[in-house]
Amino acid sequence: MKSPDITSHMGCSRVFADKISRKKPKTMEEMRERAAKFIQMEDMQEFRVKKREKEDAASQKTAP
Repeated sequence: MKSPDITSHMGCSRVFADKISRKKPKTMEEMRERAAKFIQMEDMQEFRVKKREKEDAASQKTAP
């Protein structure tokens, strides 16, 4: 059985591959720019998820 981290990473790889294949990059530089944007979006999504989890944990501690 695959761990959730590996499975989610594999899903992200597919999303990235789909985005690249929709409109083929003309240059390697264009591909790098797209990859950088994709990585930035992934990082922001991960940050939001962790922030939400932390806020949820804090609110559960303060709930009566």
